[in-house]
Amino acid sequence: MKKITAFVVSLTPIVAFAQTPQMTDVNSLSSKLVNIGNLITYLLIAMSVIAIPIGIIVGIVLAVRASDEQDISKKKRKKWWMIICFIAPIVLLFVVLSGWGLINILLNTFKN
Repeated sequence: MKKITAFVVSLTPIVAFAQTPQMTDVNSLSSKLVNIGNLITYLLIAMSVIAIPIGIIVGIVLAVRASDEQDISKKKRKKWWMIICFIAPIVLLFVVLSGWGLINILLNTFKN
């Protein structure tokens, strides 16, 4: 309950200073959408950059635990999770950055 109250109280300035959007034409709407897309992209990049060292640490821990296991099937399963922990954040970062680059190429190509 305390967390919910703290969250609501932290949002109070946002609500108090809220303004009506000044969207009068398609260009202002598209600029708002581009700003939202850029924010989402920045958040995904930050999450994937944070996830890379976490994935490496989890992969190392799984490798150490897999070396202690006697059962071969558990060893194989832990090694697969180790590979996923290493590769998944890097693939996420690659996909986000390449998508962001392609969208920027399209935006600059059709810019007036």
